[in-house]
This record gives sequence, structure tokens and C-alpha cells, in this order.
Amino acid sequence: MGRFTGSASHDHLYVNGVYLAYLKNNEYAGTEVDPGTVVVTGLPEMYTVDVFTAAGAAVNDATKKMNERIRFVAEAGKTYYLKWTSSTMATGIKVTQMDPAVGAKEMSKLHLSKPVEQPSDTQKEAPK
Repeated sequence: MGRFTGSASHDHLYVNGVYLAYLKNNEYAGTEVDPGTVVVTGLPEMYTVDVFTAAGAAVNDATKKMNERIRFVAEAGKTYYLKWTSSTMATGIKVTQMDPAVGAKEMSKLHLSKPVEQPSDTQKEAPK
């Protein structure tokens, strides 16, 4: 019997309404923000590998919407590390703040997410 490891869903990541990354397994993305409230939102997207995943993707697509992942107050000069975890079928997506030392170590095992294509105004607005 085979074993499936990984996620069949990925997150379109927005920070304060600006499209930052299409975050996939083993990837990270980063940006600088002004001090103050930071709102991280995501829009999950699934890919299908079999009929069961396809059925789950159809249900997920029917309920697709932008979801707030985390909100925090950023301090000037400080680095924040956020960790994404997800259950099957793009459910149970959680984002938690990590200890900076642990976050830096875990991030070193990942690779940078590919740049996302931005509209001509250089910002893709978050879906409403």
C-alpha cells in the first residue's frame, strides 16, 4: 500500500491585502511591513490526483473564500516567522507565530516561493 505525504492544497497568500505568494509545500515567502497591525489572509486552491480528491476539490471550490489566517501587531525592526499547517482537502489551515530561532532554522530547510505575477499596478487586490 502506498502512502500519500504532503498537501493537495496550496494557499494564495496576501499580507495587508497585497498578493504576496502562491505558497506550496516546502516553500516560504517573506515581505517587509510597516509597524502596526498585520493581517495575513489566504485563498486555498486544490489540485486533484484522483476521483476522491476531485470530489473534495469540488466541495472546496463551492465554498472558496478569502480567509484571515492570522492578525498581529508588528514592531519596527523585528522579524516574524509564521508556520502554515493544513488538513486534507484545504481544511483546517492554521497559521501560528514561531519562536524566531526555531522559525529561522525551519525556514532554512525550505525554498523561496516563485514570484507571483502582479497586475500592471503591481498589486493584486484580495478577492472580496
